[in-house]
Amino acid sequence: MITLKPYWLSGRCCGCPSGTTGALPAHRPAWLDSVLARATAVQTADRYAHGADVVADLEHGLSGGAGTAPQRPQPLYARNPLRFWQGLYALLAIALLVLLARA
Repeated sequence: MITLKPYWLSGRCCGCPSGTTGALPAHRPAWLDSVLARATAVQTADRYAHGADVVADLEHGLSGGAGTAPQRPQPLYARNPLRFWQGLYALLAIALLVLLARA
């Protein structure tokens, strides 16, 4: 079982090394956001049925379980903007040559 220390006793917002206090940190993992969204859902049918389900999801997320949301691959523009623009200009040059050849 995981023992969680309340944040107000630690003097930090979430136990993060930055030591900031106040609002929730921006570096929350995505699985925690989904657990909190489901736990505080407006519709009763969308919420957890039992508290044990919330605890199970929290423990699963903390252990780095396989049920966490997969990371989406970054698009080419974000990974290598130069390669993206080179490819785009190459396609435009080919389209221009095709149009000039028709004329």
